[in-house]
Amino acid sequence: MEILRILLGILIIIFLPLGQIAKFDLGFKASVTAFDIGLLFLVFFWIFYCLFRKKKIKAALTKPIILFVSVCFVSLLLNTRGITMEQLLVSVSYLFRWALYSIVYFIAVSLNKDKKKGITAYLFYSGIIILFLGFIQVFFYPSLKNLYYLGWDEHMYRLFSSFLDPNFTGIYFVVIFFLGIYLYFLKNKKRYIVLCILLLIGIFLTYSRTALVTLLLSTASFLVISNRKKIIIPIVLLVFLVTLLFPKTFKSEGTDYFRFFSVNARISSMQHGLKIFIDHPFFGIGFNSYRYFQEKYGFELTDYTIPSRAAAGVENSFVFILATTGIVGVISYLFILFKMFKLTLLNKSKILPKITFSILIGLIGSSMFINSLFYTFIMFTLWVIVGITENN
Repeated sequence: MEILRILLGILIIIFLPLGQIAKFDLGFKASVTAFDIGLLFLVFFWIFYCLFRKKKIKAALTKPIILFVSVCFVSLLLNTRGITMEQLLVSVSYLFRWALYSIVYFIAVSLNKDKKKGITAYLFYSGIIILFLGFIQVFFYPSLKNLYYLGWDEHMYRLFSSFLDPNFTGIYFVVIFFLGIYLYFLKNKKRYIVLCILLLIGIFLTYSRTALVTLLLSTASFLVISNRKKIIIPIVLLVFLVTLLFPKTFKSEGTDYFRFFSVNARISSMQHGLKIFIDHPFFGIGFNSYRYFQEKYGFELTDYTIPSRAAAGVENSFVFILATTGIVGVISYLFILFKMFKLTLLNKSKILPKITFSILIGLIGSSMFINSLFYTFIMFTLWVIVGITENN
């Protein structure tokens, strides 16, 4: 079991900070990251370890996860006539990757309590590495303009770090911030407060409104569950004040909190997803063949010279599930979330379940504006946190 903790630690500390930088295109509009490869190795090692030791894992989310994967698979089978064999294989790879990431939850559950605490620290310091990479990036690589031809937005003068996206980076920092709060309560060391303050600065440097919404929702839910409701309004006002007064050394559309272009783009994305859902209400179009049905509907022109990085999803996680797996898929996914919340509320007297509950609320809130629940690095971190919280 010690080797399993070491491998998981290496994956978190070394491979996770590489983010989207170590990404390889496989052709057919599919790609894989070094983190994906590392995770695949870890999962196979864990499976063989369990088979060799004849180890059985009891986990609360087993049935919900199997149910959701089954629904996704059925939804894809029902729509095989609408896509080519090549497109089907790419769509299956998305489902395989989601299932692969969900296995991390079972790995985390199988660890003993002492090793779980160590993994929490690994997650936190991995986030700090990504934060400092972001600080360096802001000063020396303030824009992705030179990668625009590959489909990346410019994100001028915003912190995007190794994720190459300020919105996902900001949301991820919120999750790491609350892990830092947990470690402070656990170890009572001031360095965690200092690092959490730096994380807050990093969140503001992303100039991501979605990240700020995530921060406010997670903070408010943490204060409510901790019976400290009276300070919610002062904290909300403080965040708004800092947002307004936060220095903008360089001005661009991305650093303007009142920008509307991205809002219109997100609304349009959701409308497209809902249109597809209305036409395929029960099992959707198949997880995840969304890119190909966008082309069929004329939502994404196939003769673009610049590839779209958002073509495989919708800027709302639940609309994405509706479009790809229909009502049946949404119900099965809500079952997963219900079980996650149940885990946290059963032990809400402890600090970690409170932290996990707050992170869940924030991520669900963020998923209304961006597909954060299916972003691999955030998804991985959430699975690990939920797995650590179980039987904590």
